[in-house]
Amino acid sequence: MKLLYLLGLAIIGAFIGWGTNRLAVKLLFRPLKSYQIPLTNIEIQGLIPKRKKEIAKIIGRTIENDFISIEEIIDEVLEKQQSGSIMDIIKVKLRTITAKKIPTFLPKGMREKIHTYIDDLVEEEGENMILELIDNMSRNANQNLQLATLIEEKINRFPIYKLETIVQEVANKELKHIELLGGVLGFIIGLLQGLLVLSI
Repeated sequence: MKLLYLLGLAIIGAFIGWGTNRLAVKLLFRPLKSYQIPLTNIEIQGLIPKRKKEIAKIIGRTIENDFISIEEIIDEVLEKQQSGSIMDIIKVKLRTITAKKIPTFLPKGMREKIHTYIDDLVEEEGENMILELIDNMSRNANQNLQLATLIEEKINRFPIYKLETIVQEVANKELKHIELLGGVLGFIIGLLQGLLVLSI
């Protein structure tokens, strides 16, 4: 009889522990929209939907301050696009422009000399011009483009139900473990309560 009593309390405790943890996991996202409990001033909404704007702001600020800056993005892009290949692009572009602008009545040899001079000029000054351009781009990007704000806006536009699906896909096993742990702890607490009651 005592064993059945202990087992009953342990099972009830396990069910309560599992149920409350399952509810806590669901309440991270649900309800998606704010609802007011009738006859009270209490509004309920899932933790993440309710704090979405704050979370977006913190993520944006953290990424910009601690992970990557606009300068690093520009440097990375330009590192992949070698300065030599950038100079080749500039040469081709300048050749196309000068071919249109140089009068056709000039002798072909003279036109070629002009093209060669421009190519040599790009070779000599190109590196400095590219470095100056990168510096200006970084400065302007920093002033005009706030990475934190951009990330924050993207997160705020991202549908919350999709975010919930992603979290569940990524952390499904861990969330199940949280629910199971609630059941185990509930079982132990129920057992201890039963032992306490029987010892009185």
